[in-house]
This record gives sequence, C-alpha cells and structure tokens, in this order.
Amino acid sequence: MHDEVTLALVGKKFRKTPAVLKGYFVSKIANRAAPGMVVKKDTEARGFILSDVDEESIAVIDVWETNDYIAKQVIPKESKEACSAYIWKGDITGEPWSDEEYLNNHLQQYLETDIPNFLKNYQKIS
Repeated sequence: MHDEVTLALVGKKFRKTPAVLKGYFVSKIANRAAPGMVVKKDTEARGFILSDVDEESIAVIDVWETNDYIAKQVIPKESKEACSAYIWKGDITGEPWSDEEYLNNHLQQYLETDIPNFLKNYQKIS
C-alpha cells in the first residue's frame, strides 16, 4: 500500500520493508484499478511489509480492502516471522499488476474521490 493511500485512509505513514512472497502472483483485476495477489506456483510477488500498524488503522484498512480479499498469514522470503497479506478471492485477468500504471492513471482518483467517499461511509458505520 502506498504512503499516499495510508495517509489518506488513516492519517499515517508506516515503516515499509521490501518483501517477496514465493508462490504468489500479483495480477490486474478485471474492471478494477486494484491488484489481486493470488497463489500461483513457481512465481514471486514483490511488495512491502508495513510495520508498527496500530489496531485502529488495521480495522480501517480491513474494511477498505473489502470482503473480496482475505487477510492471510504468510512468511516473506526475507523474514522468519509471519505477517498478514491481503489475498484476492475473485477472478484475475492474469496480466501482471503494473504499479507504474496505477500511480500514473489511478492514484489521483483514489486520493480525490474513492478514499474520501469510503471515509464518509466508514464514519457512518463506525
């Protein structure tokens, strides 16, 4: 998760450590500007471990990630300790996720429209 997104969602940035998960693949999701990490043999998924995330922030992020993802305990290649990763439960396109495409074409909409709309609804239910 990008710093700009966590800052907009929970008002905080978290320490990030690069990580690789063996046996996972990050794909584009059809009709959605979001990545979907799925189990896939003989592949690796690259991302980050967020550290020092407080329970309140986890609660918001869990709702933001929707029921389409499941938080699963995984052990990154660089670590001996388990951490949570959001695994996509639906169909994927099979095309590799492009972080550059997301940053150039979708991040602004997330920051200006999607996240503010989410937070309005989140505050109503919390």
